[in-house]
Amino acid sequence: MNLRAAIVVAALLVPAVRPSLSAQKQPISFDKFLAMQISGDPRLSPDGGTVAFTVTLPSLEDNRNTTRLWLVSTSGGGPRQVPGAAGSDMAPRWAPDSRSLAFISTRSGSPQVWQLDLSSGAATQVSRVESGINDVIWAPDGRSLYVSSDVKWPVAGQEIDRRNGAYPTQAKIWDDLFYRHWNEWRAGVRSHVLQVGLQDKSVKDLTPIDRDVPTLALGGTDLAAGPDGEVLVVYNNEADVAETTNNDVFLLHGDGRAAQQITTRRGNDHSPAFSPDGRLIAYLSMETPGFEADRTQLMLYEPAGRQSRSLTASWDVNVQSFAWTPDSRTLVLEIEERGYHNLYTLDVATMRHTRIVSGGLNSNPQVSPDGRRVVFLRQSATLPPEVFTVGLDGSALRSLAPLNATALSGLDLAPLESFSFVGAQGDSVQAW
Repeated sequence: MNLRAAIVVAALLVPAVRPSLSAQKQPISFDKFLAMQISGDPRLSPDGGTVAFTVTLPSLEDNRNTTRLWLVSTSGGGPRQVPGAAGSDMAPRWAPDSRSLAFISTRSGSPQVWQLDLSSGAATQVSRVESGINDVIWAPDGRSLYVSSDVKWPVAGQEIDRRNGAYPTQAKIWDDLFYRHWNEWRAGVRSHVLQVGLQDKSVKDLTPIDRDVPTLALGGTDLAAGPDGEVLVVYNNEADVAETTNNDVFLLHGDGRAAQQITTRRGNDHSPAFSPDGRLIAYLSMETPGFEADRTQLMLYEPAGRQSRSLTASWDVNVQSFAWTPDSRTLVLEIEERGYHNLYTLDVATMRHTRIVSGGLNSNPQVSPDGRRVVFLRQSATLPPEVFTVGLDGSALRSLAPLNATALSGLDLAPLESFSFVGAQGDSVQAW
């Protein structure tokens, strides 16, 4: 058989082979889509041995999502679900000694903080805040928790209370413009940061001011604890918050002094985090006032000199999130780049950046205590959100919890294809 005949025969054989291969995989259906287990909020333990994360499943019958806590070892082994109860469990947060988890659960009817003892598996309710809990972090000494919660504000003497008398209603009274945020009423309530004692169950309002702390709009991870009892928060201190995006970062001192404003840009500043050595504060910032689509830069604040500088001013990208390495010399950045969210390392001293993960959407980076690996959430058009790990040098990328591997193996999923074309005024336009 000559070469041309061989090519023709091969071409004729291809259609006969392809249907048999594709028959093994099926297109995704609505039911199969809903059956996917959606991982989220991965949290690496302080000792680096375990990742806690959430897994959410929707239910058509119950018309709601149910979220459970899962654990997986960073050294290998299968993920395991933490036994739950009625409602959902979310927001896992490791104790400083890695022996227990604080988490928010609705098992008692409202979202409250519970603590899971990993040795016994017993979970106990920690908070009983009437309005429920929105977020939680640990104090570095492990003796208390910082939580954000919607509280009645002002606490007493509201006009609606006087008018209601003995017969409460759902009526709302407001006298300023910011009476609603998206689909929730904000008249008569404020988001405040509370400190909850683990031993005496005490509750102290750390931000008793007429502001939403953390901010409700355009924020990020806006509650962070420092090594010496300080707390970083974000809020808008303008006279009329409905007319501005000027969120700023404030430092709450552990000795009760007034909050110290540490950012002064007129744009949106948010997502602060102390460096592990406590000497620096990194945060995200938009420069242009009132422009919600402005480029988000990574800023560095030095408390000693009370000065801020941009680490990404010359880099034309959006920084979505970041994490410090244990030595406080490097940051791992989530960078929005041509439709992807890629992970980079950034050297603080030289501002040199190196890509370590590309393709898809990679988020929530956290660095192991030895500074060698990054744990993060990865997803794409063909992969639901999943917990991954990668070396700080970009090596050994792998999934820690491939919960949907079996289901995905039977689906015929086509990856997204990126392409570019010349648009208006000769600009290059990237598309999918």
